[in-house]
Amino acid sequence: MTPRVENVSDEPGDEKRNAYRITEEALLAVKPVPAGHDIGRPAELLFDLGVAADVKSRLADLDKGFRECHARLARHDALAAEAVDWLAAQIGVLKDVLFATTLETDNHLEREVVSLGANGIGFHLSQPQPNRGLVAFHLVLLPQRETLLGYGRVRQCRAVGDRFAIGVEFVELADDYQRRLNRHMLKSQISHKTLAASD
Repeated sequence: MTPRVENVSDEPGDEKRNAYRITEEALLAVKPVPAGHDIGRPAELLFDLGVAADVKSRLADLDKGFRECHARLARHDALAAEAVDWLAAQIGVLKDVLFATTLETDNHLEREVVSLGANGIGFHLSQPQPNRGLVAFHLVLLPQRETLLGYGRVRQCRAVGDRFAIGVEFVELADDYQRRLNRHMLKSQISHKTLAASD
């Protein structure tokens, strides 16, 4: 599926950027948040991570070690520090792909058409969700397989055929996930403009 980019606002700056919507295929799992659950705790805890939790922990330790090595090297050898930077970036890519793959296996992610925005996501479910109810989501952006996990508040739920169109607003999406989403949307916007210019 070719991603579709929409600008639904004529407002300048951040308002215009937040109005962009991208409709594309992604891998998605959604779970209602149980009553009394503390959303200050990571959304990962609501998903059956299985081996992914151990993989993530080990890679986090590796990432921490690289950061410490970089800090020490930067004080003594700038060239060596650059090499560690490059290696850390490669490990970051490996971490994202590996984590997304293990989560996909454990969480039974399904390929869905989603509508992405800077502040929320739209998707279809077989079951309705209560308005203003909380859900946890696990989203894997394609094709780079970057993972987003977080919470959302249901802002819209309407019947569409035998399924339900759900609109969710992010609830304090983690900075790292927000950067990944913004980067993904920017790439999609640039790709869309390039294709439009070539027509």
